Amino acid sequence: RTTSTLDAKELLAAPLMPCFGRAVTENDLGAWLQRRMGAWLYPEFKAVSVEEDAAGMKVVYDVADGLARVTMHYAIAPDGSITVTEEMSDIREGAPNLFRFGMEFAMPGAFNTLEWYGEGPFENYIDRQGASQVGIWKQQVADQYHFGYARPQESGTHVGMRWMRLTDAAGWGCGIASAVRFSR
Repeated sequence: RTTSTLDAKELLAAPLMPCFGRAVTENDLGAWLQRRMGAWLYPEFKAVSVEEDAAGMKVVYDVADGLARVTMHYAIAPDGSITVTEEMSDIREGAPNLFRFGMEFAMPGAFNTLEWYGEGPFENYIDRQGASQVGIWKQQVADQYHFGYARPQESGTHVGMRWMRLTDAAGWGCGIASAVRFSR
């Protein structure tokens, strides 16, 4: 939906930030990955530089006191869409493998409907997608967490997404798309 300055809504409750961790799974615990790869779970990000150029803004972060550098580039188009790229460099020698390479942000709770194009309708992962089907699916955000697991862990992903939207009851919200399928 289009918006004017009179009816604009705040979409973000927390800024877009690099994210390399995820909830630990039973398989991770069995392989002690939470210890071997723990440096990436909740690292501290310190902004080293912020630069504006013709294409947008560039923010460079130091990750975990020199574990790596991450550059986030934000380009805002006239229609309000934002293209964000993320690059990691200067990874310390001997650094553990990453759990994931991505971004995270938070939205207010009113944005409670999830629609996506990818595998569904139930949660599925690269090793558990045989019964899922590619399509356009729409569900409540609250339904993405599976309470049947023995302990809290990673839950609710949908493999091979091309795009997703989070909206409120009026249809306002945020969409994410990528040229490369995400949640792989």
